[in-house]
Amino acid sequence: MEKEKLNNDVEIWKPALYFEDLYDVSNLGRVKNKKGRIIKSQVNNKGFETIKLYCNGSSKTYGLSRLVANSFIGDLKMVVKHKDGNPLNHRLENLTHLRMAESKRLKKGDKFTTTGKRILQTDKHGYLFMRHVDIKSASKLLKTSENLIQKAIDNKTELKGYYFYTEN
Repeated sequence: MEKEKLNNDVEIWKPALYFEDLYDVSNLGRVKNKKGRIIKSQVNNKGFETIKLYCNGSSKTYGLSRLVANSFIGDLKMVVKHKDGNPLNHRLENLTHLRMAESKRLKKGDKFTTTGKRILQTDKHGYLFMRHVDIKSASKLLKTSENLIQKAIDNKTELKGYYFYTEN
């Protein structure tokens, strides 16, 4: 994992999921090849930013938000949404994942809201790693019990290398 500074933001680079030897993805929503060249993206006819990645002479187009989420969180079989409703804001802290049923309740452009308390997942340095819809979705994604996450929140202890907090 490589860190850089970009406009007072710490930019963290990770290998792109399924393209680990060819591309890196940043928490700020940028993609670069292994030579360090930033790859240009395009906005599709639905208003979402996409990027074309090449491997073995053929190309495949990916949604930039899904590429960022999958590279930092893991291969999600869920819908990736933009919390602020802006489909061009691919910063990791602006992305969340929802089950298909939850996703269908939101209209395009809606800001992400939830009735329960969201769970913040941070690394040991306090940097926000992920914002979960609720404790149930956090436990499902992390493959651990809701009780263990609740204990980590209450006792301010580490769980699976992360710390968890409820969002006010």
